[in-house]
Amino acid sequence: MRDTSSARVKINLPFLHLGIEKESYSVSEPTDKITHFWIGDHINLPQIWTNCVWVALLILMVGKVAIAEDAQLRIQIDSSDTYLRVELENSLYRAVIRTNNGGACGIEHAIRDWIIKTAGEDQVNNYIDACAQRGPLVRAEVVYDGPERKTLQAEYADCPQDGHNNSAVIEYSIFPNSPVVRVDYLRYPEKWANTVDLGTPGGTQMGVFRFFGQQAFAAQVRQIVPYPESYWNTYDGGQYRNDPLDGGPLNYNGHLIMAVGNPKNERGFGRIMPVFEQSNRGGTRIIKLLRFN
Repeated sequence: MRDTSSARVKINLPFLHLGIEKESYSVSEPTDKITHFWIGDHINLPQIWTNCVWVALLILMVGKVAIAEDAQLRIQIDSSDTYLRVELENSLYRAVIRTNNGGACGIEHAIRDWIIKTAGEDQVNNYIDACAQRGPLVRAEVVYDGPERKTLQAEYADCPQDGHNNSAVIEYSIFPNSPVVRVDYLRYPEKWANTVDLGTPGGTQMGVFRFFGQQAFAAQVRQIVPYPESYWNTYDGGQYRNDPLDGGPLNYNGHLIMAVGNPKNERGFGRIMPVFEQSNRGGTRIIKLLRFN
């Protein structure tokens, strides 16, 4: 762990037109490859430096939050059944990591519930932060347990495919009275891996997508398009061969800022994820927007 005095750059997100439209987010300018985030003018996430592949944020859109001690901040690990079950909780939400039928081993773990407490509303339909190449959770340990942050380290089974190692280690960090789950991908399956969020943002199966730079991207590259097409793709070539490697207008300080929500109640969830940089850091190369039929 080390500190940095690097300047923070604030970005406002009025483009979301959802519950976080009045919040401001900050992405720091670190001196190495690891990225640090802050959410809100009043919440400063701890600056934790780790050797990881890349860092992402999962964000609930729940509006303004109060700053105070959080008696509900906790991580609970249940090993009483065949497969591990983990609950991440604070005053705003309860997230449950449990099994899902799928993935390389036939069973995988993902966030299967993410409930906004004030609304009693689950933002998950199928799963959030799932990965088809990743196996089930085989080890879960709280590696930091302070009043300002609690961190779970999760290790996933290796399900070999095509001779590649698909073991993974991820850290999930939660914070008092904060709508953020920080995800540190310390080790991820070799070659490539997907990250899949299939939820019910704001309680609806037909949420509205919003991206930083969406209007400019539409003018220069393409409009919102649903799966199986890619919204942005620097991996497959073909019809996407001219997509900007750095994300073009979608790129803010090396990151993609995206959300999906229900405009009727201003609830939903979003992600901040780094853009892949060749020989520099891991990150995103493809965005596909899933819709329910």
